Order: sequence, then structure tokens, then C-alpha cells
Amino acid sequence: MRKFLLLGLVLYGCSSFQGPLSNHRNIASLKNQSAFDFTLKLSQDVIFANGANSVTLKVETKNSEVKAEDLKVVTDVSTQISKFSGSNGSFLVQIKPKVKSPNIKLFVMWKDQVSPILEIKTTLKPLTDKMIPLKTVSNSMAWVSGLEYLRQDLLPEGQFEGFSVENRGKNHIVSANEAGRGFEFSFDEQARQNISLMISDAPNGTVSHTMHSHFMFFPRKYLPFAELNKKQVTVTLPTGEQIFFSETGEIIDGVFEEGPVDISPDRFTRTYADFKYHGKGILLRANARGQMPQQGQFESAKIDMEFGIKNSADVLIINGTTGQRCRRPKIDFWTAEDVSPILFKFPSDQEFDVYLKAKCNFGIPEMEDLSTSKEVENTKQISQDIWDQCDSSGEIKNCLAEKTDQISSQDSQSSVRFNLEILYSQAKEAEKNQIASLLDKEVKSIRLALLSEASWVDKQSCLEKSQTLLKVSFKFHSALELIRPQIVQTCSSINEEMQNIATFEIATFKDKLESNFDWAASSTIERFSSDCQKQGLSFMTSAQRYFQTPNIYLPSLKFICSQIESSPIYQVWLKGQGATVELSLSNELMIKLEAQGEELAKSCLKDFPVDSQLNRLRFKTKRDSCLTEKWASLEVSLLNEAKETPLAQRLNLSLDSLNTRLSLERRKLQLKIMKKYFL
Repeated sequence: MRKFLLLGLVLYGCSSFQGPLSNHRNIASLKNQSAFDFTLKLSQDVIFANGANSVTLKVETKNSEVKAEDLKVVTDVSTQISKFSGSNGSFLVQIKPKVKSPNIKLFVMWKDQVSPILEIKTTLKPLTDKMIPLKTVSNSMAWVSGLEYLRQDLLPEGQFEGFSVENRGKNHIVSANEAGRGFEFSFDEQARQNISLMISDAPNGTVSHTMHSHFMFFPRKYLPFAELNKKQVTVTLPTGEQIFFSETGEIIDGVFEEGPVDISPDRFTRTYADFKYHGKGILLRANARGQMPQQGQFESAKIDMEFGIKNSADVLIINGTTGQRCRRPKIDFWTAEDVSPILFKFPSDQEFDVYLKAKCNFGIPEMEDLSTSKEVENTKQISQDIWDQCDSSGEIKNCLAEKTDQISSQDSQSSVRFNLEILYSQAKEAEKNQIASLLDKEVKSIRLALLSEASWVDKQSCLEKSQTLLKVSFKFHSALELIRPQIVQTCSSINEEMQNIATFEIATFKDKLESNFDWAASSTIERFSSDCQKQGLSFMTSAQRYFQTPNIYLPSLKFICSQIESSPIYQVWLKGQGATVELSLSNELMIKLEAQGEELAKSCLKDFPVDSQLNRLRFKTKRDSCLTEKWASLEVSLLNEAKETPLAQRLNLSLDSLNTRLSLERRKLQLKIMKKYFL
């Protein structure tokens, strides 16, 4: 037995010192473990930067540890970003650019890992010339940034194709209770073809009385978009020109001058929306009462040539630059068939320009582009300066955050934060090249320190002790987290080595434990292992290597004690204890029976008292019966209790002798109790 244990210890001792080689391989692989294993996909590459549209970013990973709340999007431009949603490796987040936002660069972070950089391209221009068109049952509406936006159900989520401004009165434009003026700016499918403004004047609550005016603007360089400044709304038209609305929906400035809604009682003589265009582009206007203006033609009188406020036959075209006017039939621009949507026949401005020159003797004037210039700060230099200031800080991340928060411009702050995250990621990646060799040396040093003495065993776990021995540290990585797998592996080998030594040193304890079982005489089944281990530890002397830390020996002693418990020599000794145990149980049972019998007698006295000579005689038979009739249940209960005792079960005692003794002493004990309580 000893030779076998010694051989096992030697073999294990040799193999356990191979640990640092595998540790080295594990540490060297850390660089690969930190790779950002994610797939990023945008729902679209180009987005209309109107402040309402959003793009969906989908992040997929096979890493089961990733949770939605731990993911973060970093952009170089100030944007509105929702929280991540999803689970099981598939996550979604909505990114909404601000009005007139430039292109957005972004990456995703998980913990300190950084994804490749993606770019969302933004635009204010139509995405296509011609509509498909999409077929849809209805439009859905959403309240975004103080305006009501519209989208077809088939459009991607977050992509709108119109918004509206309402004037419900009462004011100098809308003076009646049921009157109103609505402005619906449409850019169906975000295409150039049907960009328009529908102005609807409702003089009362009757829908068929509503006076509709359909406006189109040329050149169609931009999709209409709105900006909110406190309560004022600024709408930019397709030409780049603007209309300014107050919070009540009244026009207060811009290329349109408006007059009040006509609420006169005769619907046949009412004028259409009193709008006078003072811009420089081309304005096309069509009117109709209770119908779509592109096709509706209740009236035979042609639209007036000044501003198109009166009548609805034909279409008025105004050249804002030259002041020229042109009136043409509606069929030139829209089909007369009852279809939806009603498509404008000239998807591109080039096509419409050819038409105008041929039919109206003027073309589409050149319009200045919107000024997209913005103050460009040298954010890269600012980022580098902040990095240089924080690089030597012990709390580099906190320092970077504090310095960035001091930048007043939101866009500059976003750009600096974006640049700093990249610098941080690059510096962290560079540090990885030093980690493998440093942690390899550290693991070897900790192993030697743990094996040099074992006083730590009773106070700390191996892992806890190893943490106190860790000396190396890094700026961007947690040395403790990186070294933990190697320490766990080292501790496993050390603990196993200690157990092998302990097993070898206490191999002789089994003989000592089996030579005298007096220590087991009072032990139960439940306590046998712990009693045995306690007895084994009493044999230890300073000759044992871990004498000062006896807990190391407990696993080996536990194994030895399990062998003893099932050994033949212990079973023989145990059977010899049977007679002693049975006698002990018998005496204990009689004591308990007498005590419980007395309690039973006391309860009988409550129903059949001896408080007078008459009651003493009258209830004598009933008192005796009360005691004797319930006596059997006492005996059964106590016998069952005796059978359940650990030693009785361990020895498999039949307890026949207890039954015999109860039968012999039953009447004697009953009479003793009756004499004591009933006489």
C-alpha cells in the first residue's frame, strides 16, 4: 500500500510541474480571445437626415455571454441612440441622426472590445427619381419631435415619407370654431417624383367643403424637412427655400405669405388657400374642392393667373425668378384614371424642364445649394491633447470622460469621444503584446511561493492567497482577471499534490484506528465519519509535513474512514455491541414509558377526579380503564422510536426482548402509577 502511494506521489509530482508550459500557451492565446467576434449590419446604407428617420443596426454574435445592456454604440457625430434590445446573440438598436447631420461613423463596444468602424451615409436629397410605387393599405402615424410624421406600412421601420403642420385656430388665419388649415408635406417613398405640399382649408365640419390646393416646387433638390427651435417650426422646401411657422401653425416668415381661411357660407364662391409665393423657384399649383386637386375638376372656371387662389380648372405654374406665369391642363401632369397613388408624370427635373421650355417658354432656374458648412474643429488634435494629459493618470478612463464632458459643442464632444475610444483601443491592443511573458513569470513565482509554506491553507483559499501574491499590473487590463485561469489551474495541481502527500503520510493511521474501536462505541451512523476523522487527527505528530495545517489531511482521512466503516473487522466489533445496546435501549424505554404513563394518568384525572370521597369511589373503574386502554398506544410509539435509533438500525436489532420485558412489567408499572395518582 505504501509503495503504491509513494509511486503515485512521485509520478504526480513530476507531472504537476509541467503546469507553466500549458499556462504559457493559455496566456499567449489571450490576444485571440479578445477579438471582437460580432457581425454588424445596417438596415440601410443611406438615410434621410430629417431628424425623424432612423436606421436599425443589427449586431449578431455567437458569444453567449453578451447581453443587450452591455453593448454600446459610439458615434463621431451627436445622434439619438436607443437602448439595445434582443437576446441569444441577436441585438437591435435604433440610430437617429439629427437634422442635416453629416455622415456618421460608428463602432460597437462590448466591455473593452471594439468592433470595426461602420459609416451611415446621410442625405437631404431624394434617394431616387421615380417611385415604385409601394402598395399599402394605410399609413401609420408617429409623433416625432413635436410633429406628426407619416409612413406607409410597407416602409422600413423608422423611415417616414411625410409630416404635417396644423392650424386649428382661433387666430387671424382660422377664425371659426370648426375651421382649420392643414399643411401636409409629402415625399412618398423618399423619391423625387411626388414631392409636394397639400394645403387643405376646412371652412366648417363638412368634409366635401374642404378646399384643397396641391403645390409642387422645382428644382426638387431636397426632401422637405422640419426643424424645431423651441416652439417655432422651420420647414425647408425642395428648392432649399424655407417657411417659418409659429407654434399655432401660422406662417410668420419665408417664401409664402398667407391670408385667412375663407369661411363664407357659399361653397361655390369660396376661394382656395390664400397663398402668395415670393420665392425664386418654379411653383406648380392645382386646386379642387372635396377632391384630389391633381384630378378633381368640379369647376369649369380656370385657375387664376396671379397666385391660383380662385377656381380649379387647369394648373398654374409660376416662375418666381422671372415672374412669368403659365396655365396648363391637369392631364399633362397626372393621369385621369382613378388610381392611388396619383403619380406626377415627370420623375426627373430634366424631363419637366423640357416640358416647361416647350409649353411655357421658360425653364427651371438654378437655385443655390443649402449651406451645409459647419464650424469644423480640429477634433483629432483636441483628442490627442486629452489623451496626452490622461495617459499617465491612474484612472485613465475617468480622466478621458471628465475632459471630454468639458467640451461645450455636442458634435465636437461626440467626435472627440469617438477618437479617444479608438486611441484607448489601440493602446490596449499594444499592451497585449507584453502580457503573455509577464504573466508567465508571475504564475511561476506564485506557484513557488504557495509551495514554500502552507500556513495560508487554514486562513485562505489557494485562489485568495494567490491574489495577495500577485505583483504585476497593467494600465488597460486587469492582471487578476487575465491570470485567474492560470491560477485556478495552478491551485488545482497544488491542492492535488498536497492531498497525495497527506495520503502517503497517514497511510499507517488505518492500522491504529482499527486496533481499538473504543472511540466508535458511542458513534452513530451519521457521526461515524467525523468521529473517525477526529480520532485519526489525534495520531498526528510534528513528523507530518502539514502538522500545523491538519485540514489538508481530512480528505484522505475521510477516505480511510469510509474503508473502515465497511471493513469486516469493524462489522465483527459492531455485532459484539448488540447485547449492550439492546439492554441500554430497554432501560431507556422503561424510563420513558413510566414518565409518559404518569402524564396519561394526570390527563385521566381531569375527566375522572378524586377530589372527593364520592368521586374517588364513583369513577374508580373509569379511571383505571382510561389508563389501561391508552397504554398500548404508548408502548407501540416507544417501540417504534427505539427501532429508529441509529444503533438499532445499524445493528438491525429485532427488539424482541423489549416486547417480552414490556409484557412482563406492564401490569406492575400500571399498578404503581394507579397507586401514586388514583388512590
